[in-house]
Amino acid sequence: MTEKTYQIVVSGQLTAGAVLAQVKEKVANLFNVPAAKLDPLFSGQRIVVKKGLDHAAGQRYVAALQEAGLLSVAEPLTDDAPSSANANPQPVNAMPQPSLAPAGTPLIERTPVAAPDIDTRAYSMSPVGITLVTAIPVPAPVIDVSALSVSPLGVDMVKAAPVAAPDIDVSALSMSSPGTHLVEPPMVRPPVIDTSAFDLAPVGSDVDQQKPGVAPPPPDTRHLKLV
Repeated sequence: MTEKTYQIVVSGQLTAGAVLAQVKEKVANLFNVPAAKLDPLFSGQRIVVKKGLDHAAGQRYVAALQEAGLLSVAEPLTDDAPSSANANPQPVNAMPQPSLAPAGTPLIERTPVAAPDIDTRAYSMSPVGITLVTAIPVPAPVIDVSALSVSPLGVDMVKAAPVAAPDIDVSALSMSSPGTHLVEPPMVRPPVIDTSAFDLAPVGSDVDQQKPGVAPPPPDTRHLKLV
């Protein structure tokens, strides 16, 4: 069984939010070719940039181009079937064989930013421990307490209002002597039980006589023998 190979095809479509000038610069650094030679990739035509890749390598190419901002597709190819590039009526431009930049290579060269020129000659540093801002003293408030006085220790500050005892008429009530039943319990008649048919056995008698036991038959040992 022939193992499938893949080709990487682009049509100039960018990822969402990508800027064309930045994408061109990133792809040029990615393939390590001058940016001027990559203009056909962004012309809107179908371009095959790499062939003969296995599945893993094809996915790496697609991921690298997508990270740079250019959308691509890894199309499967077989030896006995014409490639989709030949079947498509659109023209396919020949491109130089690109190569991936080494790992760690910056895709975009950062423009150096010059340090700002700030004149600090008019400034100075105070010694350590110096108070930079002097706190403004706040005068103590003047409160007139001449009309106030302090009561001696233990004096109730608030007098509780007297509460009058309730006037309850108990002239119609009386108390019984200790031990008097306040409620007479109802009379309960003892039950009448006929015991004329019952009799007590003499002391030591067996109330329930046991039947004589029958010994079990001896086990059958005819099939046993001494060795």
